[in-house]
Amino acid sequence: MAANLHPDHDTIATFRRANRTAFEAAFLQVLLLARESGLLWLGMVAIDGTKLDANASKIRSVRYDRAKELRAKLAADIAALTTRAEAADAEAQPDPQALPAEIARHEALKAKLDVACARLEEQARAEAEAARPE
Repeated sequence: MAANLHPDHDTIATFRRANRTAFEAAFLQVLLLARESGLLWLGMVAIDGTKLDANASKIRSVRYDRAKELRAKLAADIAALTTRAEAADAEAQPDPQALPAEIARHEALKAKLDVACARLEEQARAEAEAARPE
């Protein structure tokens, strides 16, 4: 889908911003699918026919109405995370790839000095040419 290219942060943020509703719905579906398919693994249960007395854990078992509440909470959490991501995108942060101001200032000074030296060398070359006997 991405032609084997890796999008940068700005591309992902722009996509997320332009498709917020679809993004949140897809994110919720991914989380539910991961949980359903066992990718969100919390433990292991092995059944070998041994009879054991058990006490169902209220933490591990979820009723349908509670599952609906959890889905709503997940949707709200996704919306909150998306809002936080938008806020982080809006913050004015320095470009980590940009030169620090002092180095940039030194680079500008060096460029000015290079131009001045080139001009002086050209002027000296012209004077030497004029002074050379034919």
